[in-house]
Amino acid sequence: KRPASRDSGPLAIRSSPQAKRTRKSDQGIETVLDFLNLPYQPLLEIPSNQPGLSSITRSASDLWDWRDIKQVDKMDHNPEGYLEEFHQFFSSRILDHPLAVSPPPLPDIDLCIVSEKHAELLLQKTVCWRVNAVLQMLFDSHSGDDEPNVYALPGVSHRPVYSPGLRFGSFMIPDLWCHSFMDIMQKDRPFVVGDVKLARKWNSSLGRSGNNDYEIRYRTALAQVNFYMVKTRCLSAFIVTEQELVAIDRVPGYSGWLKVSRPFIGPRSTSIGLLGLCLRACSTTVSSVEPDNLKEPPPDAYYPREETEPPSSSTKANPDRKSTRLNSSHRLYL
Repeated sequence: KRPASRDSGPLAIRSSPQAKRTRKSDQGIETVLDFLNLPYQPLLEIPSNQPGLSSITRSASDLWDWRDIKQVDKMDHNPEGYLEEFHQFFSSRILDHPLAVSPPPLPDIDLCIVSEKHAELLLQKTVCWRVNAVLQMLFDSHSGDDEPNVYALPGVSHRPVYSPGLRFGSFMIPDLWCHSFMDIMQKDRPFVVGDVKLARKWNSSLGRSGNNDYEIRYRTALAQVNFYMVKTRCLSAFIVTEQELVAIDRVPGYSGWLKVSRPFIGPRSTSIGLLGLCLRACSTTVSSVEPDNLKEPPPDAYYPREETEPPSSSTKANPDRKSTRLNSSHRLYL
């Protein structure tokens, strides 16, 4: 467990502004990247954490299925590419910003991930918290001419924010919704949508593994975010676990043709990935003339055979258990 920062406790409250600035400088929080690079506490290991062996999320209403994903291509999105593409933003100076402080240490209970809810709470207090703080700093704090102009990104008029998707009636919605800060009710088209998974239910190595059942598990999660992208008419999405993030693009005009990045592994890379995804999506708009009836591409070489006997832990074995069938309904509260 990481010891508390020197900025914590009553002494930090009584310290002078000059002392606070000195401590920030000692910690090295001078740029956005420094802030994202602040140490993350390691997760506590649990004996049953075996990726790919637990049950996977299935649609309770048959709204999406692994068969929907006909083609999965690779795309070259990675932390180094985002750092280069948006260098001016990652290198923005935030030394004196009140949000540029070390986060408080987490208790052990937050570091033991045994369910998707635990994974969501961890992301709430670490990765998403930092990315939202950076977005606030970038969009609200630039008064000097030497600072990068975030509003120069095409289509950006308000600060984006990652927040839980709002549920209206029975409509299935993403776990995370990157939208305009001014769009409180999420009525407008989002920039990015995402889903939170547990690492032992899903990980990026399941794809193209040569194992038919693993390929089905892999595409089942992709089908879920593909459904969200089609319903919200956005082109960018992600799947994130407590261990990694993958960025996902939908080929315009198609449903079921996705491009998936290599994994952003670890909380630092995940933070860079979420921020880069947001900046990239904010500068990309979906054509208003995209047809209502999207085309379906032909299956690729890795398209799996029909599903065989499901594992005993599969949700199909318990169709009446609401808790297992609706495990995607958990939400992040940021």
